Amino acid sequence: MGPPHGMETAWGAVAQHPGSSVVCWAAGRYLMAYDVSREAWVLERGEAHSEAIRDMCFWGDRCCTVADDKTVVLWDTSSWKVLRSWQLQKKPLCCCFTSPTQVHLGDRFGDVMELDVGSDEAPRVAFSHLAIVTRAAVDGQRRFLITGDKDEKVRISRADNTRVIHSFCLGHTSFVSAVVPIPSSDLLVSTAANGCVRLWRMSGECLAEVRIQGCVSAAAGGAGGLVVCLLEGSTALKVVRVTEDPPGLAVEADLDLGYCPQAVGMGVLNGRSVLLAVNRSGHLCLPVDLETREQVQVGSHTSLMSGEDVPADTVNLHKHNADHDGDGERPVMKRARHVQ
Repeated sequence: MGPPHGMETAWGAVAQHPGSSVVCWAAGRYLMAYDVSREAWVLERGEAHSEAIRDMCFWGDRCCTVADDKTVVLWDTSSWKVLRSWQLQKKPLCCCFTSPTQVHLGDRFGDVMELDVGSDEAPRVAFSHLAIVTRAAVDGQRRFLITGDKDEKVRISRADNTRVIHSFCLGHTSFVSAVVPIPSSDLLVSTAANGCVRLWRMSGECLAEVRIQGCVSAAAGGAGGLVVCLLEGSTALKVVRVTEDPPGLAVEADLDLGYCPQAVGMGVLNGRSVLLAVNRSGHLCLPVDLETREQVQVGSHTSLMSGEDVPADTVNLHKHNADHDGDGERPVMKRARHVQ
């Protein structure tokens, strides 16, 4: 079964800046960045959006954010100043660099837009899913752009020409909530809201499937073949390990955080793979070592936040939702604020 009709899921963003110890996260419309090694803020409540940030991506010293205000913002991560911004016609949900100068954006109208970050020109449509584009990622070699949608499909496109379809990964029966390429391999993990986790080759061949109880609203993966699944409304995360020889999936012991996260990501601190998580008040909580399951202390902090709490903005992607958001789109992304 999928999520109940009308169920709202948390939809935030957290990531470690590549090649540094800076962790970035969204707290509503604000962008935060903190250097955990130096124990210093590098960006406090960066305010370039007027509504909730939904995703972020990096390439070198560039960061791209997309938000419900239908804007795309390009940041210089050496100074955390805004370099450019673009206005879209539809609300984006996800973004992904496919080259140093090119970002692909998935929107609620089902289009994947192509944006040249070195130009002020508006993004143009690269291809369409015909359903809300929920997630986007590239593989470790940046050969493929991987996009998932509300109508249970995963599309794999060539990164150098995204109009060319490499394969489809078909078989989910609820909206695709995450696409996680496994580093240094041709393997991909996808999750769906109904708790189905699948392992694929980039050719579209399904290699393994496991079912976990609950609504999976997001997932993150990193080194070691670990994929951590966020369960909507639960303090416990499901940890799935990917094996490559032979290819398979194994569900490990739950990781109970003691709070309900709105976003999860992976990072590397002091050579250890860690889980990054943001709670539903916008705080970056202490990283968790994925091998020992212990928290990694960051100075004397128990969590990181600049200024007042920012309650989570949630998303409703249920396929039978027939509401409108006022600009002709359906189904709707509702703006609901609550803290758990």
